[in-house]
Amino acid sequence: MEEILFENSTQVVKAVYTPEVRTLDVWFKSGVPYRYLDVPAERFEGLRTAESPGSYLARNVRPFHMFPDLCLKLECMGCHKVIQPEDLALARDSFGHPHAWHTGCMVNP
Repeated sequence: MEEILFENSTQVVKAVYTPEVRTLDVWFKSGVPYRYLDVPAERFEGLRTAESPGSYLARNVRPFHMFPDLCLKLECMGCHKVIQPEDLALARDSFGHPHAWHTGCMVNP
C-alpha cells in the first residue's frame, strides 16, 4: 500500500493505492472518500506527480474506474461482457483484450 498526502491541493487530501488489487482510495476535502477500481500503477504515479491532483483525477481516473459500492454491474465498452465489480481482477486477465469498463450507475457528483 502506498500513500500520498496532498498539502497544497484545493480538492484532494490524500490517496492510497493498493497495487495487489489495483484500488485507489481518494479522500477529498469534502471529507468523502471514493474507491476507484482496476487502476494501473501508472495512473497512480501520474497522480503523484500531477500539478493539480483534482484535475488529474477528473481527466485520468474518474472516467475509467468505478466505485464498487455504487456499481451493480460493469460492462466492457468493447465486447459488452457484463461482470460484477468484485470479479474485476479475474475478468481483467481472462477476456483476452484490454477493457474499458463502464456502468449506468451514478458514480460521482
